[in-house]
Amino acid sequence: MRSLMRILTSMIFLAAMILLPAGGAAAAPPASRGGTVVFAFSNCNSEIITGEGLYTSVFKEQRNGSVFVHYTIHATAIGTNNNEYVLNLDENDRLSASGDFTSDFRVLMISKGSAPNEDLLVHFDADTGVTVTSACRG
Repeated sequence: MRSLMRILTSMIFLAAMILLPAGGAAAAPPASRGGTVVFAFSNCNSEIITGEGLYTSVFKEQRNGSVFVHYTIHATAIGTNNNEYVLNLDENDRLSASGDFTSDFRVLMISKGSAPNEDLLVHFDADTGVTVTSACRG
């Protein structure tokens, strides 16, 4: 059950990151910023975390035809157990000229109180699928 929740959490973040720029203009700008709502699940204390914050995304087309996208999110949030958090997400997506897609992201869920902090690392590529690593601290 725990690994299923990790995969679901990872996929929710991945879907949110893919959809973030969709609300903008038809042509994707090289960089965009704005507000966003965040959802997370703490594997450390089984708490659903929601909040809002700011995102930045940068799109770079490489000379070889591949595309690199970098996302960051900084948000404040509260969990279902009333724990307050600061969430930081850093994501790097790559789409090669041949169509291969990889995504690596890290989410730091930093508790403002006694709840444990979580460091969530997610890697996705077509060859290995989704790999999730979670560490609880504090």
